[in-house]
Amino acid sequence: MDVLREKPEVILQRERLRWQKGIFLFLAVGVVFLTIVLLINPAVTEEYAPQCGYTEHTHTEECYSLKPELICPLEGVDPETVEAHVHGEDCYQFERVCVCGLDEDPEHEHTDECFEEKRTLICEKPEIIIHEHTAECIEWQKELVCSEDHEHTDECFEEVPVFVCKDKLAEELDPAFTGSIVHVHNEYCYQEKQVLICGLEEHTHSDSCYPQLTGNPHADVEIPIDWESSFCNVPLTGVWSDDLINIAFSQLGYHESVENFITDEYNVKHGYTRYGEWYGNRYASWDTLFVMFCLHYADVWNIPTDSVAANWMNSVTARELLREDGLPLRGDIVFFDENANELADLVAIVTSVDEDGFWTILGGTQYGEVREERFQTDDPRIMGFLALPENPNYVDPDFATLDSSASEEQGSGEEDLRDRGEERGEDSIFELTPVTLSAFTSDGLLVTLTTDLPYPEEELSLTAELLDSANFTDELVQIEEDSEKEGREVTSALLFDVNVWRTTVPAAPAASEEVSEEELIEDPAVPTADPSAEGVENADEAGETADPADPDAADPDAESVENADEAGEASDPAGETDLADNGGEELPEGEESAEPIVERIALTGPFEIIVEGLEGNGEITVFRFTDNGMEELAATRTERDLRFQVN
Repeated sequence: MDVLREKPEVILQRERLRWQKGIFLFLAVGVVFLTIVLLINPAVTEEYAPQCGYTEHTHTEECYSLKPELICPLEGVDPETVEAHVHGEDCYQFERVCVCGLDEDPEHEHTDECFEEKRTLICEKPEIIIHEHTAECIEWQKELVCSEDHEHTDECFEEVPVFVCKDKLAEELDPAFTGSIVHVHNEYCYQEKQVLICGLEEHTHSDSCYPQLTGNPHADVEIPIDWESSFCNVPLTGVWSDDLINIAFSQLGYHESVENFITDEYNVKHGYTRYGEWYGNRYASWDTLFVMFCLHYADVWNIPTDSVAANWMNSVTARELLREDGLPLRGDIVFFDENANELADLVAIVTSVDEDGFWTILGGTQYGEVREERFQTDDPRIMGFLALPENPNYVDPDFATLDSSASEEQGSGEEDLRDRGEERGEDSIFELTPVTLSAFTSDGLLVTLTTDLPYPEEELSLTAELLDSANFTDELVQIEEDSEKEGREVTSALLFDVNVWRTTVPAAPAASEEVSEEELIEDPAVPTADPSAEGVENADEAGETADPADPDAADPDAESVENADEAGEASDPAGETDLADNGGEELPEGEESAEPIVERIALTGPFEIIVEGLEGNGEITVFRFTDNGMEELAATRTERDLRFQVN
């Protein structure tokens, strides 16, 4: 019976202990949570605390106080230090003074007319008039306090006091007054104004007030061997449109780094990219840099480029290379206006075209990766297309095969190369001759180049263009730093792109006899060599031994022209006959002249450049940009031209 009576008490005690454990456990968890929050909060507060140096503050009524402000233009004096005084009769001594000049005698008796009353100042006090403003001393005028350009209303004006008592006092004073007027300030000399008393500036924190976050500067960093491995298996055919598209396809899927980034003043992240690293600004916006990267590694040249899309399009438009209507072509570069502000801000590469639209490969900060994107041909964002020019050094694969077969049978050697030069009339192919070439820049500067080259001067031409300094920021910064060390100040910089070009025209056919492709392959005396400089360099491999004096031996260039249709060569687009290479006579019917071949000539020897038309007379330093860095050149300056040499 005792056990039964104690059982409810035991149960009640157990329940009480269970509640106590639950409450204790809840409090323990709460203490741990609060401890963690208190430990983390200072670190977070310190990391994201504003670093602008200002306290966030907005002025309220408590920040101002009404205080009297002196508005009187007169200088006031302490009334206790001055005493007002104007001379009266008590300040003078009067006496009668004879003014007739005669002595009184029987013949002259003084009368009142012989005397005048003389007044002598005997007062030692200075004459002082104390002036205090009254309501009559002030005129209220309206003053414009609004700075907006609109039709002003009464709210745009504020009444200000103008003191006019000074002129009135001058009119009321006795002209004989020789004393001074002093002014004592009173209530009319002051005006109550709101005065800021809080001592703080109004400031609201923005993103620029907080520390800019940065990622891991070593993450995802690449060097040239890294990104070049992404297209190491992409063959370059020499067809620029195909090569550009193939290089672009090799970059599909690449994305900017999410771990390696910086933030700008607005706390916007800019991730690292291989295209920025290649260009020299690893965190730059990279839609244009991606296209420039692909152009570079596709070996496309002779077209303008710029890291800013709007500047790039302006440069293309200035050279009349922009096509604003019609369908694009494979390999075209298309400009877009994403922000509808009539300025290009996106660039892409056209990869394929159909009836309804076209596919592109693009990349950039707004996408974060390189990807394919389809556009309709009537998309309002399209501003125009830049078509790639033809590669002047392109050799048709069919002719390359024939040329290779001939070279295997004929061998190689310097004598063969000299023989080929003699066949084409280039007796001095190995002799350097002095040439002088000139060209004007778009800004009217005359650039003249003097050097020795193994080509006739009539085959050579010069181009000179001013480059955008925005593409050479690192070089310009280095120049400024070097100049500062030497005590020089850089005030301006001009960047020139000077190139020498050689234009050659293949010789006309020596015979009209047609030769089949089989005969070409079998006959080693009939190679198909490109007469350009690059073709001359490959003459050793071709091993040509054809005798130009042998009428039965076919001219290699002639065979290239006669078999143009079979080899896929394009004829002269202008449809004109070439008289120069045919002794001044028209070519026989059915035969067409070959297209001129243009190639850029590298300047490997000494040369001198003169730039005429420069303004100013300051000191000039000339640098040459090469693959190995910058090289300072010796330069002399006259009043209107600059002369420098490269040895």
